Amino acid sequence: GRRANIAGFGLETLGVDMLLNRGGKPCGVKVDEQMRTNIPNVYAAGDVTGFSMLAHTASREGEVAINNILGKKDRMRYNAIPGVVYTNPEVAGVGLTESEAQAKGIDCTVVKLPMAYSGRFVAENERGEGLCKVLVGKKYHEVLGVHMLGNPCCGAAQRSGLPPSYRIRNPERNPVYRQIIMPKSLYIDPNEVRRPKEHKIKFPEIPVMQYKKSVADELKEKNFTKEDLLHIYRDMFTIREFETMLNLVKTTGGYNGVAYNNPGPAHLSAGQEAAAVGMAYNLDTDDFIFGSHRSHGEILAKGLRSIEILPDKQLKKIMDEFWGGATVAVAGKGFKGTTKELGIRFLIYGAIAEIFARTTGFNKGLGGSMHTFFTPFGIYPNNAIVGGSGSIAVGAALYKKVNRKKGIVVANLGDGAMARGPVLEGMTFASMDQFKTLWEGDMKGGLPVLINVMDNQYAMGGQTRGETMGYTFPARLGAGFNPEAWHAERVDGYNPLAVIDAFRRKKALLEKKEGPCLLDVVTYRYSGHSPSDQSSYRTKEEIAAWEAEDCILGFGRELIKAGVAKQKDLDKIQAEMKEVIFEMYKLAIDETVSPRMDLVKENELLGDMMFSNGSVDSLGDAKPEVNHPMEENPRVKSIAGKSRFYLDAEGKPVSKMKMYNIKDGLFEAIVDRFYKDSSLVAYGEENREWGGAFAVYRGLTEALPYHRLFNTPIAE
Repeated sequence: GRRANIAGFGLETLGVDMLLNRGGKPCGVKVDEQMRTNIPNVYAAGDVTGFSMLAHTASREGEVAINNILGKKDRMRYNAIPGVVYTNPEVAGVGLTESEAQAKGIDCTVVKLPMAYSGRFVAENERGEGLCKVLVGKKYHEVLGVHMLGNPCCGAAQRSGLPPSYRIRNPERNPVYRQIIMPKSLYIDPNEVRRPKEHKIKFPEIPVMQYKKSVADELKEKNFTKEDLLHIYRDMFTIREFETMLNLVKTTGGYNGVAYNNPGPAHLSAGQEAAAVGMAYNLDTDDFIFGSHRSHGEILAKGLRSIEILPDKQLKKIMDEFWGGATVAVAGKGFKGTTKELGIRFLIYGAIAEIFARTTGFNKGLGGSMHTFFTPFGIYPNNAIVGGSGSIAVGAALYKKVNRKKGIVVANLGDGAMARGPVLEGMTFASMDQFKTLWEGDMKGGLPVLINVMDNQYAMGGQTRGETMGYTFPARLGAGFNPEAWHAERVDGYNPLAVIDAFRRKKALLEKKEGPCLLDVVTYRYSGHSPSDQSSYRTKEEIAAWEAEDCILGFGRELIKAGVAKQKDLDKIQAEMKEVIFEMYKLAIDETVSPRMDLVKENELLGDMMFSNGSVDSLGDAKPEVNHPMEENPRVKSIAGKSRFYLDAEGKPVSKMKMYNIKDGLFEAIVDRFYKDSSLVAYGEENREWGGAFAVYRGLTEALPYHRLFNTPIAE
């Protein structure tokens, strides 16, 4: 209606103050901003007030009245209600006009945008023509007013109402802001860009080798127990002996006098043990690691730490359920020790069996040396593509973030890999500003990913410092990606406690959503790139100089100096681990208990391992986050009105504009999955506002929050 509905209520007998028209007749109940009448505890809302005869006005008035009745302060702002002039084209607006803002002395920026930026507008208007004018306050960057010209724009204007105040303090939560304004809300002011106040780009300082504590200091501060420190030593030595075994098998054809021929690769990391163990110490099974090109040490370090921190019951369950207990049955043959001791045997045996292509290996021998993984411990594979982990780990971190999963993700990479496209693209993707500027609520904040550079000075035969690279230190690369320089730091990778300290601090940053992070862990590999590498690109004196500072020997001396252990204690640890590795080695090469895969007898084995032969509606366990019910989506409504047959009821050809097409079919399938699978996201350089290069995604912008549909650099 156009008039207040006040007749027949007996309002005159209550003594309610009324608004009067020009003729002096009542035209509505008089209320204040809280919707209160002049009579205590009597409120009025809707078509009795006579101010704005619109359904959405009445809804807001009722909300304000109820809030105040319940003691929650709220007020009605009528200047936040959109107005529409039904001309052709329609004209609509809400909030302040440019002249009103000037009259109030409010300094604002005016942005003019095509209405075609709204997928919903385009879906409702085949030509997509129209203009949207937005006023943004310069002081607080709030939306002051939105004005539109186009057909139809009344609905868009209604959706752009600015409650509870005509100034939107969080404009990204407003529907029309999402539809039209958001992609351009980060206004690029030519005055600021061309005439900046600062005429130098400043970079943060990158810390280098700042850890100065001794073992005695750490004990005094109770950061470690003596048992913790001895386990660190044990884990470092275990990695060294494990790779010694592999190297001897490759170069001499056996280990401890027991012959075996392993034709597979062996990229060893002797010398890097402290870096690997330090990396793993602060991680739990919810934290994922992806391996570098030489990842035996990283796998063992993460596995040994997981065994240490897991409760015995949970550890036993993992071992018993893995491959139906086939791996632990061999590793535990005749063993009478503790669950954690069995866990160590299980880890070492499973890794050796995998490298030697046995079905009792962690991946039934299909992964081998370069692709071994064990997800119950958070161990994900390395990659024969140099630097492959640099992008895959970023994807895993994105998965954790959008699905609200616990833990961080570590990409272990060699210093030579920092030149690779996957690494640089992964770092570019992880550095996107939108994580902190456009993503909303608990999604706001950086990705939980840490690039961990095992800086061993070489990329095959090239020295990364002084020869093949120009960064001098890999840590410097962080400064090229975001203002925080990725919180980069250069750390002594020959001291496991220094690495542990750095990881503890970086993990805390990631858990506070202040990532991503970059660690440059300085280490050295004694061995060549592979057993066939004779290290002709470096001198024996250089290798000897690093071996003189060996991380295992050095840490052992520190433990003795601090009174944690005597040399005989360290010797005992070495003897015990040598015995375990030798025993697991013999089991792994015994074909009676560790057979190779026989695809003649079991010709479905690969398929059974790789495919479930099943279907699930959702890979996520949460309710899909959407902005509105699917049936309310404008594109869904538009498609519903299209013809799915090429002739109309009279047998005449249907126009192309009214015909259901391939884009509509793709959209229906895609939007259906988004409403069923909470884990589904879509991203690319033209996904959100553009709607995809072929307009397939138009309509998703209105349906999905930013973290489920977003634009990316061309590194996706």
